[in-house]
Amino acid sequence: NPDDSPSGHIIFAQGETQREVWALPFSLARLSATGEPIRIANGQVPSVSNNGTLIYLRGGRDEKETRHLAWVDSSGNLEPVGSPEQYNMNSPSLSLDQKSALVSAHRERSRSEHSPTSIWLHDLVRKGAYPVSFPSEEFNDMAPVWHPDGNRFLFARSTVRYPHAARARVIGRTQIMMARLDGSGEPREVCTADNLLVKFAITKDGSHLIYSCKGEQKDDNDLFYMSLEEDSPPVKLRGTPAFEGFPCLSTDDRFVAYSSGESGDLLIYLTEFPSGSTRWPLFAQGVPVCWRNEQDAEVLYYLTNQREVFRVSVESNANGQAPTFGTPQPVFNTPQSFLVWSHRVAPAYDDERVLVVQEVSTDEEASDRVSEPPSSSIQQPDSEQDVALVMVQN
Repeated sequence: NPDDSPSGHIIFAQGETQREVWALPFSLARLSATGEPIRIANGQVPSVSNNGTLIYLRGGRDEKETRHLAWVDSSGNLEPVGSPEQYNMNSPSLSLDQKSALVSAHRERSRSEHSPTSIWLHDLVRKGAYPVSFPSEEFNDMAPVWHPDGNRFLFARSTVRYPHAARARVIGRTQIMMARLDGSGEPREVCTADNLLVKFAITKDGSHLIYSCKGEQKDDNDLFYMSLEEDSPPVKLRGTPAFEGFPCLSTDDRFVAYSSGESGDLLIYLTEFPSGSTRWPLFAQGVPVCWRNEQDAEVLYYLTNQREVFRVSVESNANGQAPTFGTPQPVFNTPQSFLVWSHRVAPAYDDERVLVVQEVSTDEEASDRVSEPPSSSIQQPDSEQDVALVMVQN
């Protein structure tokens, strides 16, 4: 909503997906503009006080933030990969040789609300990227996962946009597709699901898919698995009246770590695959990120609500008996500058670092697109603030 300033300006925000705050010189006496509008900054929700102080929310990118890939090591240090920046990048999936990553991103550098997302391959060595899926305008492709053979990948295809909620569910009917990286053949539909969680797992031999979607006779998600080699219906792995999601397979495919809201909080549990007959609580809030085999021991890494990555050893006992958990050990705190939902983090396979999706500075992006008109009457804000104060003076 526009707001009038005692300086003689109408202050307003505009833009479809990149919200910008503007000041229009305006005469209330003549009810007409007295000059050209002046762009103040990237932002939204502007409000002006009686003394001419403007407050607004910085950033203001509603849907298609510009993002890039970066490595984060165990000390929390960030190192950008150097491959191209893209709008609305999500769901990095790292290849076994760690030389390539699949992501979902907008197919074109377009801010159109109708610009679809597709799957891209980022070459982490040669610093390039190219699309490997080509949805029509009414579809969005998202949540890529490498097939163990390294030549194929799975992804979700939906008519709705990428989810922005922390649980990362696509509300509505969604297809899980399989395609070849070399582009040969048409993508094959694996299954369809309602309220699909955009994080799923594949067994090491590529024979089964584990995913989370709307359960039977309830509104929240259950865990299911299905064969990728045979034409057979999905099988429920775990289900309660609450939410179950974020499946993560151990390196030997024996255990599935997952998050469940059955206790009221989102806690991490383990269940055996494929029986799912019982589950064991880890008594930790958060979501599982990955498993690693370290010195012949299974180790689970998970992400807490406080942006911390922990590791815990899991010792297998006889089938059906409770595994033995070690003491959780903190690995590192994730930086504040990247999005911490687990579908925006991809673990490396040989050391304690992760590949993350990081937002690119809005100020750098704006400087490439907008030339600032000269104005002595508008004082620019401190670029480090999330909520900015600006003096609009006579």
